[in-house]
Amino acid sequence: MANFRRRELGFVFQDFNLLHTLTVEENIVLPLTLGGKKVKEMKQKAHEILGKWGITSIMNKRTYEISGG
Repeated sequence: MANFRRRELGFVFQDFNLLHTLTVEENIVLPLTLGGKKVKEMKQKAHEILGKWGITSIMNKRTYEISGG
């Protein structure tokens, strides 16, 4: 079911659904682990995503260390 939800179904949480014990990068990489990719590839994808948004500077911060906006 997790693979079906990841590949076929999209949804946006009404509240933040991030793990405060993980960094921003780790929160992005976590759902990618279901795809069976190598860690290096997943981290590269996270870097690309954050680069598109211009926020690579927060990649290694915990979610409670950044603005919610």
